[in-house]
Amino acid sequence: MLIKKTSGDLRRVLNSPGTLELANSRLLAALEQSPALELDGVTFNWRHLHLGPGVYAKGFEAVIHRHDELQIEYAADGRVCFIAGGDKQMILPGQGCMIMPGVYHRWMAVDALLMAGALINVGGHAGSSFLAALNEASKKGMRVFGGKDLVAWMEQILAMAVSSGPDAWRIEIMGSLLRAWLARCFEAVFDLKPWKCPVPSAKREMNRRQVLCDTAVAFLRANYGRPLQVADVAAQVGVSPRHLNRLFCENLKDSVAGILSEIRLQKAKALLAGNPSLSVKEISYASGFSSPGHFTQKFKKRFGVVPGRVNNRA
Repeated sequence: MLIKKTSGDLRRVLNSPGTLELANSRLLAALEQSPALELDGVTFNWRHLHLGPGVYAKGFEAVIHRHDELQIEYAADGRVCFIAGGDKQMILPGQGCMIMPGVYHRWMAVDALLMAGALINVGGHAGSSFLAALNEASKKGMRVFGGKDLVAWMEQILAMAVSSGPDAWRIEIMGSLLRAWLARCFEAVFDLKPWKCPVPSAKREMNRRQVLCDTAVAFLRANYGRPLQVADVAAQVGVSPRHLNRLFCENLKDSVAGILSEIRLQKAKALLAGNPSLSVKEISYASGFSSPGHFTQKFKKRFGVVPGRVNNRA
């Protein structure tokens, strides 16, 4: 369930030093749960994220400075004027700006301001080329971005950062939202298509088929002890019985029934070897075979010996 807090609510609660310290601590912890974003040869990792002093007073001016990493500043509430590399931009609530590494900049809070600041490490063997291309597109060293999804995700992130009460996966959820938020930031400021080659359709189809087969086999392994029809298995992966059999024959070189039989025989073999007190009849039913006779026939054909001779049962 989404936690609802308006920007005004956040501004009020962040006036408390204890709440601000908790929020910044949770944001840093969430970064550890936010896996790197990747393009072809480029990786994006969170370096830092914070809310500064919580709420900047109207008229507050930051000293001119620069960072070696890519910087993102996001106005959660209030307007802020940024000056970077000779460019001057008014950032409205729900907007942010991306500032290139090494670019001197400063800003002034036009209103009482709640702003999240982040540093992003751009790495990988093509990281420098990506930054050069991004810098060229930015002209004067700064790019402004915005979007409804960015606003909604950041509101949720900040609300979770300040809210009380138990939440088993609070940090993990925040990390996932931060990863999605960062991806949208880059999509909003730069054309990423040249930097991420699409997976060929043939490869996607191959992966999909393998996933279907793996899911079906996992279902067989979990349910081998009860009566199963191909239609039961096909229903679990959302394909027709005929199509599933074709996938099994193409990818696993056997039919669904053949794979199920092998799973049952291997289970029966393990039971025979490890449980000398169990009868062949008990093991045949425990392994999912319909009758001891059918089990014995299948077992001898597969292993060259009748089950009664395993582990001195003869």
